[in-house]
Amino acid sequence: MSTGADTEGSDALTAYGEALAAAAVGSDTGEREQLGENLIRTFLQFWDDPQLRPSLLERYRAAFTSDAGATQMREFMSSTVFAQAVGKMEDPPKTIEETAKLLGVPPLHLNAAVSQVMGVIMLRYVVQVEPIASAAPDEILGVIAPTIQRYLVG
Repeated sequence: MSTGADTEGSDALTAYGEALAAAAVGSDTGEREQLGENLIRTFLQFWDDPQLRPSLLERYRAAFTSDAGATQMREFMSSTVFAQAVGKMEDPPKTIEETAKLLGVPPLHLNAAVSQVMGVIMLRYVVQVEPIASAAPDEILGVIAPTIQRYLVG
């Protein structure tokens, strides 16, 4: 049975994934040097939005407390976000391996990028560890984006 909260949370994840994918379109249009920064900036904008954060937190927490939540997060992170990281395509990649091949990086690099994103979520929004919990988005961006860039572009 689906609740309004389930639908809202699913809608938030869909919007989040679409926005991250849109931010990543630069990888297909010659803006690969901005890929890490665009992804992290968009990610922070969504998570810092007080209307979206409760739904995103609910889905994030579910990933650690149920098999269904973990499956949903796994599918979201690998197929929705990083499969679209190569840009808007007629036939986008369906797997993490296809995405990695198109980006020209090992699949493990995509997992490493996800681990960075999930770590920031955990420290900033769930556990609220200082100083990351109250750091300005640009400060976080300056620290995290180069690492994500290296993982996604090589």
